[in-house]
Amino acid sequence: MSIAFQGTRQELLEQIYHLVSILEGQAEDLYGIHDHFFSALGLAALKDISDAYKAKARGEADEMGIRWRELNPATIRARRHGRPTPEQQELFDNFDKRAKARKQEYKREALDRLSLRGIQGSHAEGVAEKSSEAKIKAEKDKLEMMASRSVEILVDTSRLFNSLSPGRISQGEYQKPQKRGGEKQKFEIKEGEVIVGTNVIYAATHNYGSKKRGIPRRQFLPESGEQVPDKWWQNWLEAGREALIEGFKEYIETA
Repeated sequence: MSIAFQGTRQELLEQIYHLVSILEGQAEDLYGIHDHFFSALGLAALKDISDAYKAKARGEADEMGIRWRELNPATIRARRHGRPTPEQQELFDNFDKRAKARKQEYKREALDRLSLRGIQGSHAEGVAEKSSEAKIKAEKDKLEMMASRSVEILVDTSRLFNSLSPGRISQGEYQKPQKRGGEKQKFEIKEGEVIVGTNVIYAATHNYGSKKRGIPRRQFLPESGEQVPDKWWQNWLEAGREALIEGFKEYIETA
C-alpha cells in the first residue's frame, strides 16, 4: 500500500510525531485512529487466545506449550447424559462387583415374566439366562462408551469459550460476540492500550485452578508478555501495522 504525501520532510516528521501522540492517547484523534489501531490488536489477541483454547479443549498443546488435564470419566458422563443418580453412580463405580448380583436380579425378573406367559422349565431358564446376559452387556457397553467418549474440555456450555472469542467491528465500533457468554467478554480500550479477557464468574477458577475445590488449573490466558508466543506477537504486530497504515493514510490525505 502506498501513501501520497505532499510537504517537506519536517512537516512529515511532525505529522508522524503527532500520530504517535494519538496512539499514546495524548493528542486529539479526529479520525478514530487510536481506537481502530487498538481494536485491531485486541481482535488479533482474542483470535490467538480462542484458537489456543480450542486446541487445548481437544487435548492438544497450544503454542504456549500448555496442555490441559483430561476430564475424568464422571465428568464426561455428566456432560453427555446428565448427572447420574446415586444408584447409577454406584453402578458405574462398582460395576464388576455388582454385575453377578444384577444378572441374577434380571434373570428372576425374566423368569417371572415368562411364568405369567405359561413358559417354565429348562426353556424358560435358557431364555432368562440370555436376557439377563444381554442386559448386563448393554449396561457395560454403555459405561465403557461414556467413559471413553471424546469430550472437549471446558466447552460444556461454551460460555467461557465464547467470552474469549473475537467479535467484530461495526460502524467503527467494536461489538462483542453475540453467542451465549459473549456479553461477559472484557474488551476495553484505554489511552495507549487495549485490555482483553473475560468476566465469566468461574473463569479465574479454571485459569488458576482451585486445590480446595479439586479443580485442576487449565490456563487459557498468558501470565505475562514473556509467555506470549513469538507467533502471536507477529500476528498482533501485523494486525496493528495494517490498521496503522489505514489510519495514517487517511490522516495524511486529509491533514
